[in-house]
Amino acid sequence: MPDLMKIEEVRDLIAASPCPSAAVDAVETYLHRHRVLTHGDTNTYAAINATVWLLVISQFRLKLKL
Repeated sequence: MPDLMKIEEVRDLIAASPCPSAAVDAVETYLHRHRVLTHGDTNTYAAINATVWLLVISQFRLKLKL
């Protein structure tokens, strides 16, 4: 349950941000403040990074260029 609460907090930070870059900055600050550490686990880092970007893309309805 604590992880779900963290995701909701991050989602709220993104929703309150005026633009995508501000959202990413807010999330990075949150992760640093709350010491969300991966202890060198690249899979965990990749999962956090992917989740943050999916939330940003969804919130700002960004279109991906392939």
